[in-house]
Amino acid sequence: MSTPARRSTTEIVLRSRPRGLLGHVRMVLLQPVLFFRVLSVPQPESRVWLWAAILILFLIGASGVRQAEMNSAAPPSEGIPGGAPPFEGIPGGAPPFEGMPGGAPPFEGAPPNMGGEAPAANSPDAADTIITGMVAASGLFFGWFALSFLLSFVSLVRGLPPPFGINLQVAIWASLPFAIMAGVQLLYYSNGGKLGAQGLSGLVKDIQGFDTFAPFLRDVIYSALAQLTLFGLWMLVLVYLGARYALRGGRAAAFFVTLTWAFFAIFAPIVSGTLRAPPLPLPELISLPTDTPPDTP
Repeated sequence: MSTPARRSTTEIVLRSRPRGLLGHVRMVLLQPVLFFRVLSVPQPESRVWLWAAILILFLIGASGVRQAEMNSAAPPSEGIPGGAPPFEGIPGGAPPFEGMPGGAPPFEGAPPNMGGEAPAANSPDAADTIITGMVAASGLFFGWFALSFLLSFVSLVRGLPPPFGINLQVAIWASLPFAIMAGVQLLYYSNGGKLGAQGLSGLVKDIQGFDTFAPFLRDVIYSALAQLTLFGLWMLVLVYLGARYALRGGRAAAFFVTLTWAFFAIFAPIVSGTLRAPPLPLPELISLPTDTPPDTP
């Protein structure tokens, strides 16, 4: 039997329930504690969280597509630094093939199509674009389910069956900072911005003795610095608040779930092979002096 104070608190929470997708997003960003308190109270069936999931995946996929396009448009390497120059023909031998003398000119592209127009070079195919976006968003998609199962620990500690539906909603709303990050990236790239290092991963070059570490340790350090962003920390805060207030867990259980998720975010890209520390620089070749016989008269 609920007490009058309990009923009063529930009524206040229900009156604070946001309306529409924009209302939910605004409350997650500005009033996360109240939002997850509202999420803990049984409510009429709503599909706002589903539209939020679609929007988040779309922004993540669009950012991934744009990054792939910028990578493909980057100028090719002009030789290995400190190594051999680009291949320009065999020295002292035959020059590069430039067409048959007195015959047909060298081949310079695909033949024109039936319409009389040559297809554009390196034009992105729609199917390839969709696949690239799906691959970029797949990590977050599967991460939602992994976090949902992890959040079940909070309910199990309380001796209750895990509410998988609420767990999934907590995971989706907690990833909203990544959608904001993807939107900021799209705006940055559209205004001429260039690709940079993920998170603080560019600091690995300043770590003394990093090149001497074991490969797995280098990957762990690189992945941890790559995940160390304002948006990543923001998500960890939302995961803690969701476990604490939406699932009504204790501080210890909520902190344990948040810390476990942080370790998962670091090690999952390493185990899946999607994130690796940059390769070590090639050692410079040292030319040894040769003993030459003295000139004889």
